[in-house]
Amino acid sequence: MSNFWKKINILSENYPQYLKGEENCWYARDYISGGGIEGEANQLVLNFKKSIDRKGTNQWHYRDRAVSQFARELAHLLGDNPFHVMAIPGSKPWSHLENNQRFQDLFKELKRHRMNLTVHWPIDCQNAVTGSSQGGTRSPDQIKSNYIWRGLKNEINQIVIVDDVITSGAHFRACVDFLRENGFQGEIFGFFWAKTKSKDPFSDFDVVEL
Repeated sequence: MSNFWKKINILSENYPQYLKGEENCWYARDYISGGGIEGEANQLVLNFKKSIDRKGTNQWHYRDRAVSQFARELAHLLGDNPFHVMAIPGSKPWSHLENNQRFQDLFKELKRHRMNLTVHWPIDCQNAVTGSSQGGTRSPDQIKSNYIWRGLKNEINQIVIVDDVITSGAHFRACVDFLRENGFQGEIFGFFWAKTKSKDPFSDFDVVEL
């Protein structure tokens, strides 16, 4: 694996609560929860998630630049291996009008770098639900209850699950469990552009020497 990416270790700071110790998950950067646009990771992720209503404006190229950078960095991590990849569903079906198509475009760009990549869309959402950042659920079982199985293109023995940020690991846990429940028995990897790191509660205070 690339030195740029780091494995999520059970002993690491802010270990996602829904991960199990044996899972093979990697991340590239620390995302600061509540940090706004503070830091490179926050800027990249916010641009990657930019709302579809910005398409056609001079803001959309920031989203496209984030997609391209994510693809390049993933390509470096994947190397020349013939990986199978999928994305974690968000709060809306893939075809929903408010979906900004970031993962569809990410995988198109990634295939320009790695032609031996196979993209799968085995899991979709049944309904549009409120995202966790707006007060929606973070329970894996509740997330999974909105999933619908679309199936894999063929029988495979490993798959990479891609998402932009991992916080509690609830969405990853829901995806893994849903794959298993629908018969997938192969190896599963998780690749995340960033892992949430809580903002230091004392970072906004001046240090006073007594």
